[in-house]
Amino acid sequence: MVTTAALLVGGTVGWRRYLRGRGFHAKCELEVSASNVSIDDSQALLVFTTVTNAGTCRLVFKVGTTQELQVCASFDSTWSDAELSQTEPNWDAALFHIADLFSEDEDRGDPLEPGQRLVRCFLIPVPPDPHAVALRVRLVVEACPMKVNKVEVPHDPWSTEVIVMRESKRG
Repeated sequence: MVTTAALLVGGTVGWRRYLRGRGFHAKCELEVSASNVSIDDSQALLVFTTVTNAGTCRLVFKVGTTQELQVCASFDSTWSDAELSQTEPNWDAALFHIADLFSEDEDRGDPLEPGQRLVRCFLIPVPPDPHAVALRVRLVVEACPMKVNKVEVPHDPWSTEVIVMRESKRG
């Protein structure tokens, strides 16, 4: 009788410590790739994005959080100045495309389980500016961790980017 009671108490205490101290953590691995494509006489970017839940808790993409693809251009003078000074060019001044990872009819409430991937493909028209040297494609994802059926506050955004040289500017 005493052994059974000790096992029950010890098991209950151990289970509570496991639930409370379990290592739930939110982590996203982001991948983005982009390539120049020609459609008729127009230029476009073909962009593939992958968001992988690499953490140990579910991630929820609540309304009001950011899940977007941003495309910016760098122009001749800005690019040259950045190369000479070995600094990052100013991209934000030339933001020309923002795409939400979710379309209007998709449910953002579906959680991304640990190990699960969200894959998207975009075809983005590129403005025919002869002075645009390079394009930066940036993926930004903000999600809320869901721990033991409780949605937490949004995690700081994760981001990754790739720079694509314009076809006409390749050497």
